[in-house]
Amino acid sequence: MLVQRSRTGRTLRAALDNGRVEVHYQPQVDLSKQTVDTVEALVRLRDDTGQLIAPSEFIAYAEETGLIIPLSCAVLADACQQINRAQALGHRLHVAINVSIVQFAQPDFVDSLCEQCKTHGVEPSCIEIEITEGLLMRDADNLRGVLDQLRLHGFRVALDDFGTGYSSLAYLSQLPIDVLKIDMSFVSRLTTSRQCVSIATAIIQLGKSLHMGLIAEGVETQEQVDLLLAMGCKTMQGYFYSKPMPADELMAWLHLRNDAGREQACVDT
Repeated sequence: MLVQRSRTGRTLRAALDNGRVEVHYQPQVDLSKQTVDTVEALVRLRDDTGQLIAPSEFIAYAEETGLIIPLSCAVLADACQQINRAQALGHRLHVAINVSIVQFAQPDFVDSLCEQCKTHGVEPSCIEIEITEGLLMRDADNLRGVLDQLRLHGFRVALDDFGTGYSSLAYLSQLPIDVLKIDMSFVSRLTTSRQCVSIATAIIQLGKSLHMGLIAEGVETQEQVDLLLAMGCKTMQGYFYSKPMPADELMAWLHLRNDAGREQACVDT
């Protein structure tokens, strides 16, 4: 365990020092428009042999050591670059970025985000900040102030892994949340568990009543798509549509997918 931890630390520091942090992107498909305007940024790290290291290993280490701060800066910088690339190709792209409790604890967190966006010439409205339900549960009162600042500057906020914890609905109704993400643990069992269907339905109805966007994570089959559409969720993310991919692949994928979506929309109208 100690040897593995030491190896992970050396690999992470080398990647940060040498600009070798990889960011892959997974599209969120809006089936009502048949297009993609948001992707989730997912950080990747490789060991000396080129093998991917599980995010659960190096993210935990990064949070414990404070390296999550420069790591997140590297992810945001790459995301801004892809937003600019997509814009040059005629696509208005939004990128969702996961944020840890360590980052939220930084007094200059929001200012740092704004400064990076300004440096890269990206509007904050193109960035969606993802927080987990666990983070919400841990410090909802103080979180409110940070979320209000984010909203003030134009950032969008998504609540990830929703339904897996025990967050207060009162807090949820009071916080400036734009999007609820239905956790993949429910989506994966939609065809086999009535309880999961009931929970997913409740989340979707809750999101609609609070005028929030909805995204289903971990969608892998047409059956899941059909059930989610019937429940009222029209934006989906998962291997059924695309695995997370490097930026160059993403640009080609977006070009083909969005052009096809626009053509279909013209046919439908």
